[in-house]
Amino acid sequence: AKAHGMNKLFITCKESNSASKKIIEKLGAIYEESVKIPKNCPFYSGEMESCCVYSLSLATGKYCQGN
Repeated sequence: AKAHGMNKLFITCKESNSASKKIIEKLGAIYEESVKIPKNCPFYSGEMESCCVYSLSLATGKYCQGN
């Protein structure tokens, strides 16, 4: 992502997936919001639960390139 000039990543997981949420938070990502997948999204499949959206800054490089 940094090689493409990105300075922030957005990471998502299901609201019920507490293990993923813990890992994402340990990486230093910040919780932004919970959202429902829109019906016109290619990933939509019937009644889907909400997703948590996190942002992770790449400015520090702490978790990039094996650091």
